[in-house]
Amino acid sequence: MIQNSIMHGSIKIRVDSAYCFKYLIDFASPAAIKTEVIKICGALIRVVNDKFTPDLKLQIFLSLRLMLVKAAAMVRAMVAQLQTTFLKAFADQQSNETVRQVVVENLLLLVKMTAKADPIVKDLAGQLDGDKVDGEQKVQVSQALALVLREKGKAVQEAISKQVYQVLTGIVEENIVEGKQNLNDKVIVNASIALGFLSAYSSNPTEMRDLFLAYDDERDYRVSLGIKLSILMNGSDKIPKLAEL
Repeated sequence: MIQNSIMHGSIKIRVDSAYCFKYLIDFASPAAIKTEVIKICGALIRVVNDKFTPDLKLQIFLSLRLMLVKAAAMVRAMVAQLQTTFLKAFADQQSNETVRQVVVENLLLLVKMTAKADPIVKDLAGQLDGDKVDGEQKVQVSQALALVLREKGKAVQEAISKQVYQVLTGIVEENIVEGKQNLNDKVIVNASIALGFLSAYSSNPTEMRDLFLAYDDERDYRVSLGIKLSILMNGSDKIPKLAEL
């Protein structure tokens, strides 16, 4: 009944159905919903990818988050569909900042279920580099990229790491060194933090050391502090070498 309501009801009924799904997932034991998880997940994905209001999308993404928390093993078969859905949400004109923030959280939960995050990292870097998403949407895209790199940066293929490194340094160079200020301040800071997380896994042993000092002479301190903070937060075994600085 709930599945039929969220698929075919009015907006109000769909929102109420999303709440019902959320409560069902939250209060039911994993064993009780085991046979229904894939059906519920599929219905939520189909609806959230359509052109509906932010309040409906928010409740659906919250329901999907509960699934990833309480029934992660059961939704493993839906990882590919969930990944596509979460990545598409950043550019969705029907999503707002609150919705996109929940999507960031969902994406991080999903990343923990996968051995490698190369497709996710590549997609986020592409969104950050292109015109598919606007300045406000890029705040959450850059935040997601930084957090995913912190979680899975070690497993990212070198070729993709180099592509992402070029995107991130391009953002920093254009907006801080060249002073063009084409992007939101939060995007610039997030890009700087992502750069620091990425450098900790570089195959070049001097890259992180060089990056740590790279922007110290710039009058805008945001990039320098963002990079230093992320490097120090990373907990890399390369960090003790910074004592030489």
